[in-house]
Amino acid sequence: MFWQGSSSASEVASRSLLGKTIQREMGQEAIISIVLAAGASTRMKSSKSKLLHEVAGVSLARRAWEQARVVSSEAPVFVLGHQRQEVEKELNKFFGNEYMACVQDPPRGTGDAVRIAVESIKKNNLKPKQIFIMGGDACFVKPESLQAFRDDHINRKAVLSFLTAQLPDAHNYGRVVRNSQDAVEKIVEAKNASRVELQINEINAGFYLVSWDALNEALALVKPNEKSGEYYLTDIVEILLRRQALVMGLRLGDWKESVGVNTQQDLAFAERVLRDRIVDRWMSAGVQFQDPTSVWISEDTVLEADVYIAANVHIQGACKISRGTQVGAFCHIEDAQVGEKCQLGPFARIRPGSRLDQNVKIGNFVETKKSHFQKGSKANHLSYIGDAEVGESSNIGAGTITCNYDGIAKYQTEIGNNVFIGSNTALVAPVKIGAGAIVGAGSVITENVDPNSIALERSSQQKIKDGATRFREKRQKESK
Repeated sequence: MFWQGSSSASEVASRSLLGKTIQREMGQEAIISIVLAAGASTRMKSSKSKLLHEVAGVSLARRAWEQARVVSSEAPVFVLGHQRQEVEKELNKFFGNEYMACVQDPPRGTGDAVRIAVESIKKNNLKPKQIFIMGGDACFVKPESLQAFRDDHINRKAVLSFLTAQLPDAHNYGRVVRNSQDAVEKIVEAKNASRVELQINEINAGFYLVSWDALNEALALVKPNEKSGEYYLTDIVEILLRRQALVMGLRLGDWKESVGVNTQQDLAFAERVLRDRIVDRWMSAGVQFQDPTSVWISEDTVLEADVYIAANVHIQGACKISRGTQVGAFCHIEDAQVGEKCQLGPFARIRPGSRLDQNVKIGNFVETKKSHFQKGSKANHLSYIGDAEVGESSNIGAGTITCNYDGIAKYQTEIGNNVFIGSNTALVAPVKIGAGAIVGAGSVITENVDPNSIALERSSQQKIKDGATRFREKRQKESK
């Protein structure tokens, strides 16, 4: 359950959001989120910002915004730098004016980035009670973990709380140093850690909740690091501890929630973490997976109980697959609606805009796009059905294609109920096949077919008696 601030407003703040001024009430424990997203992404070895890379079909920029809103309903502040225009374009596309942006240039560490964000908050005349800080590349903490983190911080009246995780290999992460009573003493960056400190496997996950007043006071005391010249946000831990403030390091139950993306290897690992999380959720809801480790499913896909997913299936976008449907191996389904008790694949491709009603069969090497198959219809082999309406209980033979594109525009094919389309048929759209009609194999249909009629279009078959014998004799003589 989300924690809510007091329903009575303690103040009304006026903010400027990308040039648009709005009025918003702020509760007694109002929290504003700061997302640190100014890094150059050099370790990704990519031409685009890592914030624009996707995990489970959603960009890190979008994930960061959504994760920040778990902790606070206020518009988050993004500290941008590298490719900031492209990142803002992504945020604007999905969230409009519901964020603030400020720029860190040049990058001088996380402490400097937070200072810039704090100045932006002040310029917008906002006065929060708490600040939530997170990295834009670490956005995989479960909502329930973040909600518990926020509630613990506020209920225990901590000045600063931060999330930690115990990693099998702490690698280059900042280490959390505790005393013999398990209380936090400091956070030390890996490149500045001693040999003993590098043996610690508890790391700083990079998520903070801190009192607004305490943050302002501590930031003023953060000095540039002697080795790197950067301002480290982690220094505020020691600063506040010296002032006898309550500082809590709260451990995540699952270290995989702390995963951050700095390299292509990290990106692939994050994909696996979310894939496992998504698949586990659907298995708990009654979906059967032949090989859970081989499938890929978007977060916004919906699966119903008793759906069966075979190995190596890819389900992307806002799909819904209804109860009792069987999805064969190597199927690819994107932004499609699949009704109950359908049979797909193996090797079927269901493209965006496809809608399959109950008991539809789409077989191996069949591709559908922007097409509606009504109850009980089937296309079992080697066909392309695009921009089509297929009635109930119709059969589409192997090798059938709807010729829906003339190089300039797309056209619709309409197939009625109880239609039989013979193998290797080309339906040249726009065209209508009436209910109960039969189309002979090998036909090229360019005109409408009346209901209950037979349409056949092919050249006459020639039979040459003993022709094969004479042909072989001739070729043998020529080859000598």
